[in-house]
Amino acid sequence: MHFSYVAEVQRDSGSRIVQAVCSPIRNPLPRVMRFATATMSYGVASPVGALVARSVKVPKPPFRWSGLRGPWFDNNLAGLEDGPNGLKLWWSTGVVEDGDHLNPRLKEVATLTVDPRGR
Repeated sequence: MHFSYVAEVQRDSGSRIVQAVCSPIRNPLPRVMRFATATMSYGVASPVGALVARSVKVPKPPFRWSGLRGPWFDNNLAGLEDGPNGLKLWWSTGVVEDGDHLNPRLKEVATLTVDPRGR
């Protein structure tokens, strides 16, 4: 995995299913590949995949995924905390300032609170 994101299963009933992915140490993608990955994650891959699946007669899945946040291409650390408003998720990346590699700091990349009752 070369990036981090949050996605959710879209279905009519049952439990809420959320997938949070964090790529802590990754090989950097070239800029063109980051652009292609981001573009694909925003709705291009799903229709293409559905077309390919129909062409070989794969049955439709009982649910579909939708992106909630991301993708982020930083080397990230992620955290998860169960709180009164739901699950708090956060992603941070390391930052070196003024060439001081012995004292890096964490910079917030994104936060998201997932309410178990819905968005």
